[in-house]
Amino acid sequence: MIYCRLKHGKLVNRGLARGPICPIYGVGMCLSVLLLGSVGSFVLLILLSMAVATLVEFALGYLSHRILGHRLWDYTDEKGNILGYVCPRFSLIWGIICASVIKLLPLAEPLIDLMSAPVFCAAAFTLLIVAVVDIKSSIGRKRSEKITRKGTK
Repeated sequence: MIYCRLKHGKLVNRGLARGPICPIYGVGMCLSVLLLGSVGSFVLLILLSMAVATLVEFALGYLSHRILGHRLWDYTDEKGNILGYVCPRFSLIWGIICASVIKLLPLAEPLIDLMSAPVFCAAAFTLLIVAVVDIKSSIGRKRSEKITRKGTK
């Protein structure tokens, strides 16, 4: 969202969901943290994070396009792109972001520890419900739009 804000001069919702939550970023980050949290070398962490982010971005971009007829992003103008779903430049950017967050995450642990377990669980559960409802309604809307487009052709 920040990149699009800088590029287009306004907020652009390129995601599937209507709300401010972009699940692909959360999925990619959570997988990177879970799978790569113990990697010591920052360079290796960037490379492995690039792989995780690229796989997630390709899979979700492809599925959204094929199932819902909605293309979340289009990298066809980028060098080295694969079907417009992924490209080296953004894979590198996501790899650096994921690796940086993984390395900085321990700094946030004292703040997280300040929250009581019930408050933390309630906040996490609330965010999960908001995301699920948003995604479910957005998928329903996109399916309806796809059916409507097919009917008007």
